[in-house]
Amino acid sequence: MTSRDILFGIVLISLGKPGLVAQQLPAAETVLDKFVQVTGGAAAYRQIRNETSSGSVDFTKRGAGITFAASSGNFTQYRVEPNQSATELTLPNLGGSLDNASMGSNGTTTWMMSSNACGGMTRTGPVLAEADERAFSVRTSSPSSPTNWRTLYSKVETTGTDSVDGRQCYRVALTPQQGSQETNCYDAQSGFLLKTSTVWRSSAGNMPVELTFGDYRKEGRVVMPHKRSITYAGQTTTYTVRTVKFNTTIPSNKFTPPKEVTALIK
Repeated sequence: MTSRDILFGIVLISLGKPGLVAQQLPAAETVLDKFVQVTGGAAAYRQIRNETSSGSVDFTKRGAGITFAASSGNFTQYRVEPNQSATELTLPNLGGSLDNASMGSNGTTTWMMSSNACGGMTRTGPVLAEADERAFSVRTSSPSSPTNWRTLYSKVETTGTDSVDGRQCYRVALTPQQGSQETNCYDAQSGFLLKTSTVWRSSAGNMPVELTFGDYRKEGRVVMPHKRSITYAGQTTTYTVRTVKFNTTIPSNKFTPPKEVTALIK
């Protein structure tokens, strides 16, 4: 074998690597179905009519190369089939006393409401979510949303591999029926969702959004993340779940927009 033969062989191997890697990637359908399976299975999800979780919330702001803690508080989140959600937050205001903020979605309208003095909030007063953010909120309001990916998304595709906090993951691109494309990273070993990235188009421009998920533990018949963070507009909000309850009585007015929000609806 000549040096030319060896070089030719190296070139062939190098050219063949992308195809080999592509063949080793699991289909997106397989990755998404595995996530449902490892978090409890479709039958377990179908038993959930609603979910109430509570715990602590921490805000971290970034700006001019500086990262600092903005504030910490508590939260309670409600999610009800098929597409309603509400989150209530208790946060310290600039005067040091406690203030309230809320976010919600009733399946058609998604909003946020907080006072100007409520520390840690990027947006204050009554705010209506725009199309991409509203579509994302509606998709994720259902406790059983992981099992509904076939109806929520028109196209899913495994596009490669990635690493999240040192853990190898499969990168899956999901094109929703409504809203902007999402890219999810699923742990190659456990199958758990580690990260979601998307861009919300808005009147203020394109806003990159990143969500991370960790500390998966069993609650009832399903396994769920007990730590989740969302980074948006220079601020990271981290929710640490302490308690979870399923199928309780939740007042329907939890999902009614405040009058200040209703006034913004045209």
